[in-house]
Amino acid sequence: MKRLEVSTADLVAVGGQKHVYRVSGAPDTLVKVVRPDRFHKMPPSKDKVFRRLGRRLLPSRRRFGPYWEWNRELEEFIASLARLHTLPTFVPRPLGFVETTNGIGYLVEHIRSADGTTAPNLRKYVAENGFDERLEVKVNDLFSDIDSYRFVISDVRASNLVYGRRVGDLDDRIFVVDGLYEATFIRLRTMCGAAFRRFNIRKRRRLLEELKKRGRYPN
Repeated sequence: MKRLEVSTADLVAVGGQKHVYRVSGAPDTLVKVVRPDRFHKMPPSKDKVFRRLGRRLLPSRRRFGPYWEWNRELEEFIASLARLHTLPTFVPRPLGFVETTNGIGYLVEHIRSADGTTAPNLRKYVAENGFDERLEVKVNDLFSDIDSYRFVISDVRASNLVYGRRVGDLDDRIFVVDGLYEATFIRLRTMCGAAFRRFNIRKRRRLLEELKKRGRYPN
C-alpha cells in the first residue's frame, strides 16, 4: 500500500508532541504525525520524579509508547458515544489511521475559517481580532458542551483551541484540537463528576482571563 506523503509545504501546526499536515487531495482532512524526537522521550515536565514514575507506572505510556495520547483520546470519544450515542460537537471528528512517509498518521476532520483556510488557534484569533461579548458567549457554549458530553480535557488553553467551522456550518465556533484526554495517573475527573465540574469551572475562568488579557474587551 502506498504511504501518504507529507511534507513541510503541507505543515499547518507544530505541537510539543506532533506535527499536523494538510492531506493532498482531501481538503476536509488533516493528519497528525508524532514528532520523531518524541519516540524516546516522555512529555516535558518540571518534576523529574514524576517523569521517572510516569515511565514505570503509567500502563498506557508503557504499552502505547508515543501513541498513548491517541489511545486516551479515542477512549474519550468512545465514552461520549456510550453516553450520548453521538460524537462531540466541539472536537474535530476522528477519521482513522494511515501510514505516512513520516510514520503512522492520525486522520482528523479539518476545521477551517469562513474563507476556507485552516482555522487559527484561539490565541492568534484574539490577538488579531480582539475579544468581545460575542466570543465570551462562544466560550460559555464550549464549556456547556464539554459538560454535556462529560469529555475530559487535560489542558483547555487558547493554544489548544481553534476558531472556525466544519463543512456545512454557517457560523464559527470554538473547537478543542489538543489535550483531549486525562493525563494524570489517577484519573479523578473520569471517575468523579464533582471533580470534573470543578476542573471545568476553574479552566473556564482561567481561559477567559487569558483571552481578556490578549484581546480588547470593551467596558
